Amino acid sequence: MSGTRLKRLGLAEASFSRAEAARGRMGWGEAEMASYLGVSVRVYRSRRVRGRLRGAESPKLELLELTLELGERVLGSADAGCEWLQRPLPALGGARPVDHDQHPENAHPPAKPYDKARLSYAGTFTDPWKANTIRAVEWATAKITLLRLIRNGRLEWRAELSADDLALVEPGATVQLPSRDGLITGRIRAVSPGVDSQTRTGTIHADLPEPGPLQPGTYVEGRIVTGRGNALTVPTASVVQRDGHAYVFTVDAKRLVHRVRVATGARVNGQVEILDGLEAGDRVVEQGAGFLGDGDTVRVVDARPAAAAATAP
Repeated sequence: MSGTRLKRLGLAEASFSRAEAARGRMGWGEAEMASYLGVSVRVYRSRRVRGRLRGAESPKLELLELTLELGERVLGSADAGCEWLQRPLPALGGARPVDHDQHPENAHPPAKPYDKARLSYAGTFTDPWKANTIRAVEWATAKITLLRLIRNGRLEWRAELSADDLALVEPGATVQLPSRDGLITGRIRAVSPGVDSQTRTGTIHADLPEPGPLQPGTYVEGRIVTGRGNALTVPTASVVQRDGHAYVFTVDAKRLVHRVRVATGARVNGQVEILDGLEAGDRVVEQGAGFLGDGDTVRVVDARPAAAAATAP
């Protein structure tokens, strides 16, 4: 019976000079490099004489080289890549990425040419790599979060609402956020099914397809458009805060003012919604309410139309 002798296949043994080059880039001593490769210092020094690594040492070295290359490409410098590799990360339970590489299940780098995980969309990287526009990520060590991508530059606005307000909001509603370039518009994607037992608030998640100048991580107050309806409103200047409560001053037929406690709602375009305390048709003080006391006498003048007030000299 004849045949061909089979030869066991394996990864090519890496040269010792490559190990020394990687050790220099990491700023390690011989003991640290030997520990990473899983050998003693004496064995590591014996590889110098032999000129090559052996066994599982070569895949570990190649994994270290690839991770260094990725860190340098993403972070912009070799020093930043080395610093990241040796920084404890909460996502790894406080371990360093370079320590994570030493686990057997992670010591299998892809065969050359390296497979590429290409993204079908562009985006923006967030912290800790700041805002670096990318189009693809070629390779990453398993189980390590290297990058966080804002898909196509979109952002999400998360707002905390009281239980009463949360009940008025549904997915698909429009949100409006102010910015230096004007209003940013988005739509609510999801509404939390309940409220937090401690804060008594729920969360809405709104997608912002075109966030403009808004930056990730910033705080911004916005509006949720829940529809059209009738509401009783007064000018913002008519509402005064005293002793932690909201009040307005009404004017009777004898030109006497009366302080009335009110419950307020939404504030939009210089108007405050009055939920309780006033009736439609009540006359209220618009200007100077903060200087009045209950029972004061005032001189009533008609308010000027907004257009006339804007054009008056």
